Order: sequence, then C-alpha cells, then structure tokens
Amino acid sequence: MPKSPEIQSMSVWLDSKAVRQAFTTITAPILQASAAAKADNHDPTRTIDGEDHPVAGEVVIGRIGHLTVRVVVEPEGGYSGECLYHDELNAIGIDSMVVDGEKINNGRAI
Repeated sequence: MPKSPEIQSMSVWLDSKAVRQAFTTITAPILQASAAAKADNHDPTRTIDGEDHPVAGEVVIGRIGHLTVRVVVEPEGGYSGECLYHDELNAIGIDSMVVDGEKINNGRAI
C-alpha cells in the first residue's frame, strides 16, 4: 500500500483587513436587530411578528482547491429569520507547503 503524502508545514496568507471589514458588515446589523428585539421583549433569534430581521450572516473568504473557507455568524442553538451575505472575498490562501520534505507551490498558486 503506497504511503500517503505528509504535509510537514504550510504557510498561509490572510487579508485580515478584508476579513475584518466583511465581519463588521454582517455582524453590525445582526447586533442592532438583536438589541431592538430584546428592547421589545422578543426572542432575538426569531422573527418579530412575522417580520424577518437579520439573525445570521456568512461570507466566503476564499477557495483553496476544492475547499471553501467561510466566516459564519449565527446565534447558538439555531435560528429562523433573515441571513445576511457578503460578497465573496479572495482573502485567504496557501503560499507554500513542505510535503514529504519537498517545498511546493511557492507563491499564491494554491
């Protein structure tokens, strides 16, 4: 049986400014709606009188091969209501890896 390749190290890049901006964009309206719901004695993770308010959000921050990397903001225990989405980012990737002692994919090729 052939031996599986072993990744000894991986160098990852991240555009943290873009990720922070996307997180703020989806989280601020959720927190605002949650505060308004609590002020009106409603469950902030549910619709209010049949009206949706943002309770969760998601942004794809990158794709690495067949993998999708997401930041998800949602209340613990689930939710029903509006989910916010942010435009997809290219904010994370792999610069290089050492596989079985050999450095591969230098640069943002992966």
